[in-house]
Amino acid sequence: FEHSRLMVHQSIFDHAGSIVIQDDIVNSVFSIVNNTFVRVGGFAATRATIEFTDDVLDSALAIDGNNVTVDVTTDSRRIVNVGAVLQRGNVTIRRNVISHRTSVGPFEVIQFGTVDRADVDIADNTAAITGVNTVARFVLIETGMAASQFVMARNHVALSGTFVLALRTRACEHSDLFIVDNVVNATATANSWPIRLGFDSTSFRNTSVLVRQNTFRSEAPASTYALY
Repeated sequence: FEHSRLMVHQSIFDHAGSIVIQDDIVNSVFSIVNNTFVRVGGFAATRATIEFTDDVLDSALAIDGNNVTVDVTTDSRRIVNVGAVLQRGNVTIRRNVISHRTSVGPFEVIQFGTVDRADVDIADNTAAITGVNTVARFVLIETGMAASQFVMARNHVALSGTFVLALRTRACEHSDLFIVDNVVNATATANSWPIRLGFDSTSFRNTSVLVRQNTFRSEAPASTYALY
């Protein structure tokens, strides 16, 4: 998918499956704006509601103002999955309203694979996530981030599950993270760690992090860390 533009606006998808781009995206623009996605019941597949399975290179993705309701019992559907490498591009995920309940996990609302020399802006979203007997995470950067800027701002998130996290990154190098004005209410049957940065002491370096004016409320019987 090269040098192209795809716009999906003001549509209703009621039990209509996912938006899946199963190929590399190069020098392209995707705009998924003001849509309604409704999924209730069990599903056999594990696709996200909006999924980019391969590399996203030199491209722009905008996911803005969508309303997503998912209640599943047989899989752990993410809402947005940028699954491989996001490189030299930008992703904005803003003003979405998300309600999700799943009993299979771990579950992430938003997942990235590798973020490399890219800008990510996750702002003004409202999410209510219930992971029944499973891990629930709002944002996961699975492999890591390098030479990038990540903004998570003004989101209102309610999380419940065995182990809950608002943001989880692995390796993080030469990047800037801004975590500002979020409200996170977390209820866990095991651990609650709203922000966990880095995988170990060697993978988090040459990076600046600003955590400002957030509200984190956690209820958990075991370990609870606001920042880990």
